[in-house]
This record gives sequence, structure tokens and C-alpha cells, in this order.
Amino acid sequence: MEGFKSGYGLKKTFDSSVGIYHMGGFGSLYPVLKRLTDKGMIEKQC
Repeated sequence: MEGFKSGYGLKKTFDSSVGIYHMGGFGSLYPVLKRLTDKGMIEKQC
């Protein structure tokens, strides 16, 4: 995956690729994105 995506865009990509095996919700996605941002593993675009 290249470029910036919104949380909605990430969930949509995730659901279309592995959604049949795992149903992740926004309630679990955003805390993970925050942890990854805090660790410097991803960047937040304002």
C-alpha cells in the first residue's frame, strides 16, 4: 500500500483483502493507528 490513506480508506482496503477472515471495526483500528504513530512507524497527515 502506497501513499496516505484515511482511517476509512485503510479499513476499506483491509476489509477487501482479509475481511473474510477477520472483521475489524473502527473501534480497534484507530487505537492501533495511534500506537503506530506514537512509535514513529507511520506518519499522521493533517
